[in-house]
Amino acid sequence: QFGTAGEASIEYDENGTDELRFAGNAATFEQDVTFDNDVTLGVRAEDVTTVTGRLTASVGAMIPDDVKLYFGDSEESHIEYNENGDDHLTLSGTVGVVVSGSSVVVDSSTAVIKAPTQV
Repeated sequence: QFGTAGEASIEYDENGTDELRFAGNAATFEQDVTFDNDVTLGVRAEDVTTVTGRLTASVGAMIPDDVKLYFGDSEESHIEYNENGDDHLTLSGTVGVVVSGSSVVVDSSTAVIKAPTQV
């Protein structure tokens, strides 16, 4: 245990989970940390993982079906693949959605609806 009142500890749980367990208010790693296998951050849906720098993926990233990827401090916009609904990929913005590029290609059946001009 560490701290004057044993506020932190490092333990190998041989008789339970077979995990190396860090306990205390927080753990700070002063250097890079490398994981050689899968990593789970958080144990409940309400847990929040914050990345203060840049988050990168060397082999792509996977967002599960029916989960919104939010943008904006107040979650003003999102992207979602709606597997349990209409099987559409939804790009949603509270003010609008802009698709931009030197060329934009839309495949399959295309429906473009222009909203009426507001007065």
